[in-house]
Amino acid sequence: YTFVPAPNFVGTLPVVYTVCDNGSPQACDTATLYLTSLETSTLDAQNDINQVPAGTTATGNVVTNDSSSDNTAITVQSATYLNSAGVATTLPLGTPTQVYDASGNLAGTMTLNSNGTYTFVPTTGYSGTVPVNYVGVNAAGDTDPVTLSIEAIPATTGGNDKPSAQ
Repeated sequence: YTFVPAPNFVGTLPVVYTVCDNGSPQACDTATLYLTSLETSTLDAQNDINQVPAGTTATGNVVTNDSSSDNTAITVQSATYLNSAGVATTLPLGTPTQVYDASGNLAGTMTLNSNGTYTFVPTTGYSGTVPVNYVGVNAAGDTDPVTLSIEAIPATTGGNDKPSAQ
């Protein structure tokens, strides 16, 4: 059998049927098949990138580019950052925390809030990429892990540089 529920149908549909054999005397039995269609919800979180000049505070919101099929609010459930040894460590939400890049360099201080807003204050002179992994969650409890990459771009020298052939 194939059961295709009507769009947005949520519930149980009983299907009563009778089966008989070809014996003599014929034996028959009636049964009920219960088909249940459950409510579904999906969360589609997207990776985030924020590029800023070195020495500039990066701010944003990681959930603005995410979507949920049930149109409920998306929040940050949890997050991790790299510690000085390069090990992924729990990032306490709402708490300014020193974060490091993949090479173990102190990159700056990161604050990520459960509503998705964040602030990254780079260490003086730092340029590089800081990865922060987080898990988005919707009201139905669906989760999706993604990454916020903050890139502090080094300042360029002033003046007219000579062209270089490549």
